[in-house]
Amino acid sequence: MSIRGENPMAQRSKLSMARSLLRLMQEKDYRAISIQEICAGADLARQTFYTNFASKDAILEYYLDDTLEKFKTQVVDRNPGTLDELLRQIFVFCKEHGELSTLFYKQQLSHLVWQRLTVSNSDLRRLLHLHGEGMDEEQDQYLLSFFGGALYGVAYTWMASGMRRSPEEMAALTAALLKAPFPALGISQG
Repeated sequence: MSIRGENPMAQRSKLSMARSLLRLMQEKDYRAISIQEICAGADLARQTFYTNFASKDAILEYYLDDTLEKFKTQVVDRNPGTLDELLRQIFVFCKEHGELSTLFYKQQLSHLVWQRLTVSNSDLRRLLHLHGEGMDEEQDQYLLSFFGGALYGVAYTWMASGMRRSPEEMAALTAALLKAPFPALGISQG
């Protein structure tokens, strides 16, 4: 994990607990996993858990934050330039992290992904070149939520269907929907 400014020993402990939790989630329901099981799988004492995390959700949030930092480095910081290229890179990233995405989907924890994504609104605004001209701050947040929610919803549906379409196909479909949602669906706007 690459959480900046963190003690390397704490990083290793957190990563070990995150990996232990993810392994356990492949075998059983998230809600049935105990702190004791996580610690045993990480070969760490319960006190280490409580020193680093307040809850199981906090472990997942830590792991998601690191994954989203990788996303920021691989996609956002490269500034893809066009909406089509941005969408392609988003779906490629999702495909590369498909096992994690599918695990969160199957465990009904996708809401945690959405919560962590909404933290970086400024990156999404910059990438999508969203500028709510003539809008107040509240309206601007609605605009951002609309685009972010649409992207999240499409990615979620793609994961739920087993990611059968290629990232390129998903990028093209999503771009068509974002550019003109009603005609793309064969619905008149009248």
